[in-house]
Amino acid sequence: MPCVFVDRIPFLEDSMQLYPDALPMRLNPRGSGRNMSLFCVMKRYNMSLRDYVRRFEIPRRTSLLLLTQLLEAILHISKHNVAHRDLKSDNILLSLAEGWQYPHLVLTDFGCSVVTEDTSMTVPFPSREVDPRQGNSALMAPEVKTAIPGFLRPVNYSHADLWAVGALAYEMYAMENPFCHIHPSTGNKQQPLDSFNYKESQLPRLPKSVPPAVRHLIHDLLRRNPRNRPSANVAATLCQLILWAPSKWLSRHSLTLPSQTEIMQWLLCLTTSPL
Repeated sequence: MPCVFVDRIPFLEDSMQLYPDALPMRLNPRGSGRNMSLFCVMKRYNMSLRDYVRRFEIPRRTSLLLLTQLLEAILHISKHNVAHRDLKSDNILLSLAEGWQYPHLVLTDFGCSVVTEDTSMTVPFPSREVDPRQGNSALMAPEVKTAIPGFLRPVNYSHADLWAVGALAYEMYAMENPFCHIHPSTGNKQQPLDSFNYKESQLPRLPKSVPPAVRHLIHDLLRRNPRNRPSANVAATLCQLILWAPSKWLSRHSLTLPSQTEIMQWLLCLTTSPL
């Protein structure tokens, strides 16, 4: 960020509809926000992921490119013991400087994030009065939403953001998010699933045009038991392999795994040629 500054909160278009309670009383008599706020100056991006999926018919490879970048972002913050806790398509911004089919993705809005002291990424949950479960309730992982307060009963966020990525992957592949519908014009009358009590068998099937490895990955990211989900490192690496590795390596009909020499040659090609 080039700079930060403190100033009076301005009255912006649609602010009364989007965040009326956060406005100060001078702008909204029923608001409870402060008159001043911290403003962060950052690069201007073309649009959010939500706007992007509404505006374009996304090619399958572009969908995989978006998913890979988001997983890489989650891997990066998890290495620093950070849980975002508010993942949604509005908080994912895209730069289209290389063309709309080659978006550059960034993760924003860390206002609800939490930083833990170690890699366990757990937060104490002693009572309902001290509830650490912040952020987007619709895309809150099952282990977070069903957490019960009590002595030595922490909330584990180590795989929570990964679960939200699995839900957002449906949007990247031009489908309705099963946990929060964002396309009311489609006429979908089915109620969104609730992470509190959904069954894995209720998850919608992705189109057959989506690579089988990606379909399995998304389903695994949405496992109710966080221990059954892949790590951010494994998920991001798998997507990178699907994007760039020879297709025969991922073929279910392949009888042998690539040799160490083949992998080294492939990695050398990646480092010496522009992608």
